[in-house]
This record gives sequence, structure tokens and C-alpha cells, in this order.
Amino acid sequence: MGRKKVVIPLQRHGSYYVNGHINDKSVTFLVDTGASVVAISGDMAKNLGVEVNHDNIQVSSTAAGYTNSYPVIFDKISVGNRDNTIVRRNVRGSVIPEMEGSRILLGMSFLGDEIDFIQDDNLLILYDDSSSSISEKDSFENSSSRSVTSSSESLKIRMQIQANIQEIGIGCFPDDIHAIWNILSIEQENNGIFLVETLPVPHVGYEKIRFHLVTPDREGVVRADCWECGSWSVLFTSS
Repeated sequence: MGRKKVVIPLQRHGSYYVNGHINDKSVTFLVDTGASVVAISGDMAKNLGVEVNHDNIQVSSTAAGYTNSYPVIFDKISVGNRDNTIVRRNVRGSVIPEMEGSRILLGMSFLGDEIDFIQDDNLLILYDDSSSSISEKDSFENSSSRSVTSSSESLKIRMQIQANIQEIGIGCFPDDIHAIWNILSIEQENNGIFLVETLPVPHVGYEKIRFHLVTPDREGVVRADCWECGSWSVLFTSS
């Protein structure tokens, strides 16, 4: 039997919506590869029976700016139907009280969990890679050994970087755990290394930081540059 796949048609307004479940309750997701986690509103959290620790407050970066949020773990999230259902457990999420009541963002904490996806005309197709014998890291390393990755590989890697950038930033700057790491650009060099230019808010002593990644996670950082006096300077390199 081949990989499970979920086909999501593009809507007229340019977004992808897919039916699914959170903790076995029916919901409709808006696919958002720019969101690092699955995000729901405070009202939706109540409807789904998701418990929120209001003492554990964070600041999240959204399209509308910065807002308060509360981290949660969803026991089970699934998308698709019948034989083509992709299921993940213990998915990182966020409750954002200021979100619209019925809106649910399907972010990279789900999409980046061994799920491959391609765009084909007006369709977004998700493939379940959880049973694949080749790990995502191996796939990344094999692709980065070539001068240029394929468009689908590059898209997947960029989305993995988006999902992990907060962890990468905090891991490299542990004294600035409250900083929000905003990605300004992602570029791939001929040697396969990805250059990720970021704007941490509040800043971490420098206005901008540029990471050099060989894998899309904290362990993949081989160098970091800082922006000062109108140019990039090497801040540190991995041993």
C-alpha cells in the first residue's frame, strides 16, 4: 500500500482548507505554513475541551503583530478522511485569545512532522512519510550534498526551518529566551547551506542575526553572523 495522501483544493480566496479532527472532534483547518504550531482561539479551546495554563503566558508573532498566547499540547490531530487520513499525536499548539472564534491554523508542528507536500496546479497534496525508511534528516543531508535541491525539497526544508527557527534562536542565544525570531529571508548557497536572516524582537545585542544551516534544526547551525555597521560579521562558528 502506498503512502497515505490528503488532497486539498485551493479556495477562491487563495487559501487551503481541510477537514479534520482535534482530539476526535470535527474541525476545519486553514493550512498555514507560516505558523510554527497549530493555533486556535480561546473560544475554540473551550469547545474542544483543551486545558489552558493561564500562568504560562507567551508572546507570539502573528500577521497582525504581537499578541499573548498560551502553549498547549494536542493529544491527537488528524486530517483527511477514510483510508487517507494522516494522524499525529502530542502535537505542539498555541491558544491565542485574540484569534477569530472558529479559526484554526494548521501549522508546522503538524505539517513538519514527517509529512511531505507538493503543489500541483490548484491542489496541495500532503503525503504521510512516517513509515518511510529514510529519515527527513537523511533526506536533507543527501539533498544538501548537491549544488541545488529540487523545488519540492527546497520548499519542505524552508518550511522545516520556519517551524524550528524559535528553537534555533533560543538554542544559540539562551540568555534571550523571550525573543521572537522573525525570518526575513532564506537563501540557499551553491554548497547546499541555507542562509537564514532573522530579526529577533527584542534584539539580542544585534539588530539582525544570520544563521548558516546544514540541517533545518538547532544541530544544523554551523555559523552565525551579526549585522553591525552596515555589514555582516562572523559571530560564532560551530566546533
